Amino acid sequence: MRPLGKTVSIDAYFRDEINAEAIEAIDWLQLMSYVDMDEMKQMVGYWEARGVPRKKIMIGMAAGWGPNGEGFDQDLARAKTRHVIEGGYGGIMIFRTDLDPDNEQSMLWSVDQSIQE
Repeated sequence: MRPLGKTVSIDAYFRDEINAEAIEAIDWLQLMSYVDMDEMKQMVGYWEARGVPRKKIMIGMAAGWGPNGEGFDQDLARAKTRHVIEGGYGGIMIFRTDLDPDNEQSMLWSVDQSIQE
């Protein structure tokens, strides 16, 4: 895809079927955590140990999903954003923005405010 000016992105959890060749071929590895920062850090550590460079790791957030409606947990959205900025990761991926409210309670707003800090 790269010769065509395209990128390749996959989402992953703790999955052993993604080998070193696949890691080399992808541009972005999207990691979703629905629980807390501890789970996110464990997942990131798992993939870093398998050779995925930080610049390829996208930290995911799901608006309105997860056991506690993670998308509306502004503290978790801010923590993930700060983790990306301070850790040198590739970026943030937000899933289901259609469930994110259009006000100051939104995940997108929380991410933007964290970037501005």
